[in-house]
Amino acid sequence: MGLSRDQVGPSQECDRAAVPHKIKAGDIGTEKALVVMRDSMIPLVKKIPNVKGATLIYSQWDGYIRDKKKASVFWDFIQANDLRLEHIHTSGHATVGILKQLASALKPKRIIPIHTERPERFKEYFGKSVMAVEDGQLIEI
Repeated sequence: MGLSRDQVGPSQECDRAAVPHKIKAGDIGTEKALVVMRDSMIPLVKKIPNVKGATLIYSQWDGYIRDKKKASVFWDFIQANDLRLEHIHTSGHATVGILKQLASALKPKRIIPIHTERPERFKEYFGKSVMAVEDGQLIEI
């Protein structure tokens, strides 16, 4: 089962987010994984089949989920879906080199550029695996 609301805050799991992470080949594809960026995305995630029991990778500052009242929607969703929480903080400002390392490790079928000023450059960096999507455009995964 996922972490309880009382367990959020400084912990070994959260503290390890401050050190560099390495993704090993054996770590990829061993379990279901789910990424949620904010509470407002929960209705979209509810439409995904087989979410129960997945790992939720929370990549924002953990202060957003410490306030039990403000984060109740988040924690209710985790508990209702028996999700395991992994807190891995990211700044959102990766270099092209780091993005290339990540793509090399994960070998994704599709790369969809988001939150970037130059999405057209991704094809130059990552080739035909890049899928350009307009804001608000629905896609099937």
